[in-house]
Amino acid sequence: KLLVLAEEVLRRLLAYEPNEERFGVLKEQMQKDFENTKFDQPYQQAIYHTSILCLQKKWHIEEYLDVLSRLSFAEFQEFLGRLMRRVSTQSMFLGNLTEAQCVGFSEKLEEIFAEAGSRPTFGSQAPEKRVMELPAGAGRSYSRPVGNEDEENGAVNIVFQIGLDSPKRNVT
Repeated sequence: KLLVLAEEVLRRLLAYEPNEERFGVLKEQMQKDFENTKFDQPYQQAIYHTSILCLQKKWHIEEYLDVLSRLSFAEFQEFLGRLMRRVSTQSMFLGNLTEAQCVGFSEKLEEIFAEAGSRPTFGSQAPEKRVMELPAGAGRSYSRPVGNEDEENGAVNIVFQIGLDSPKRNVT
């Protein structure tokens, strides 16, 4: 039954028609959420900035705010249409499912996307986890004031890279 539910959710997602009024409400809520990150605890801000520095492709909150402030409903609709025209799936199944059920469901997903006029993304568009390698022996520091001037606390985040990073090690 879970596979039937997932199929129905996907079909509804592909048929989704955004509502302009709801878009405005959600856009305003997102802007407030992004602006309020300056009130996060200092340790949360330190962890966030460490991830920005260590990952090659990650948008900064200030970039999201810049784009969001200028985003119109028409632009959102156009982007949503382009997004749904090129989709690739990656699936991981857990639980009491047979291999045949998993393969069948994956094939069904691809079929549903094809019916909706969507094609798989190009291999070059696949997301890739890119972690920056810090040169051996080179000291690096990054200092930034916490966003809330009234915050009395501060935080330090120290990163140690030990050994090679690999997807297999990240999963296990």
